[in-house]
Amino acid sequence: MKIHDEKTNQWEWKALGAPAPVKKAMAIQTKALIQAPAMLGIAALMYFGFDHVVVPSIVAVLSVLVLAGGLFYHPLFHAVERGGRWFGHMVIVTVNWILLAPFYFLVFGFGRLVLRLQGIDPMDRAYPAAAETCWLPRKKIESLDQYRKQH
Repeated sequence: MKIHDEKTNQWEWKALGAPAPVKKAMAIQTKALIQAPAMLGIAALMYFGFDHVVVPSIVAVLSVLVLAGGLFYHPLFHAVERGGRWFGHMVIVTVNWILLAPFYFLVFGFGRLVLRLQGIDPMDRAYPAAAETCWLPRKKIESLDQYRKQH
């Protein structure tokens, strides 16, 4: 078994060991029988544990739709999954643009402004106009032995 081909100078990385097994997709019925009770449990926790009414009702209705779609009408199951993916995407986009982006600019922009007003340049980004070179002076290395103790 050749691992390296000298003509093409390519390595066959998958030549060693057994090939990875092909994953078999889970049946829709199995997905529905797992997802529906989990959704009902979450709805019950929100209703009984936190005294919410509207959101647990929506989750409970969706769990019934998942169960009915997974067992009896597969397009309904796929529609609920597509809706869940869309909703998750919208939540992520909203959190990123409404919460995280303003937080980033408020915190780091304010921090940069404070440093600039104090005249602090921690990264030495200012261009030294009067200097002949941009190299920073370093202390002289006395012995090359320090490079032998890397670990």
